[in-house]
Amino acid sequence: MKLDRVKLNRKYNLGNYETLDVGFEAETTEQDNPLDVLKGLEDLAELYLQSRTMKPESSKPEKKETPQPTKQQANNLLEQFPPDYRSYLSVKDNKIFIKFVSKEKWTEINQVAKGLGYEWISAGKDSHWRKK
Repeated sequence: MKLDRVKLNRKYNLGNYETLDVGFEAETTEQDNPLDVLKGLEDLAELYLQSRTMKPESSKPEKKETPQPTKQQANNLLEQFPPDYRSYLSVKDNKIFIKFVSKEKWTEINQVAKGLGYEWISAGKDSHWRKK
């Protein structure tokens, strides 16, 4: 018995409880190897999946570059803090970092930072204040 038709049905999990059902069918001749035809249909199904799930280049949001503060701007920001606390602070990438200080000093520095429109981001060693 010679196969005259090869059919492929696949269900792809796209995530977030979404699936994509793909089905292809091919007729074969006596010279065709059904396994080769099936492999071709599998390749076709993969290409179809990629074309359906690929996002167009134009839909990608453009990355907005955050302006980096100049050394002068960083110094101006640090001048907003009491002089005795400035040595504990540094500014990098629009973020204010602090060295280890007592709870009382941290509380006072935090009040000044909040007054300047910054919020505390707790991230272990990389904890810092960033502009809201």
